[in-house]
Amino acid sequence: MKMASANSRNYVCGALETLQKFLAGNAILAPAFVNTREQPMHPQDERMIRQFMENVKDYRITPDGIRGRGTGKVPAATIKSNVQALNTFARWLRE
Repeated sequence: MKMASANSRNYVCGALETLQKFLAGNAILAPAFVNTREQPMHPQDERMIRQFMENVKDYRITPDGIRGRGTGKVPAATIKSNVQALNTFARWLRE
């Protein structure tokens, strides 16, 4: 922890303290409510969510009689709802 606090931003030390409490069996509190629209996202999360959206948009479903009926594409509404959930979760994690 001393090394982390000397070489990193303040949030690393706090995260390590929380991890120590958790590993010791103590309860830890997560933010109950976070206004996620105002929270920044970690840049890597943002990049991965964008990659997910692009890859799923181009994904083709081959109908096999059980799954994938329809156009052969993932519906735009499905992509949108999943991306919104991922964005909210990423912002909550950052908080």
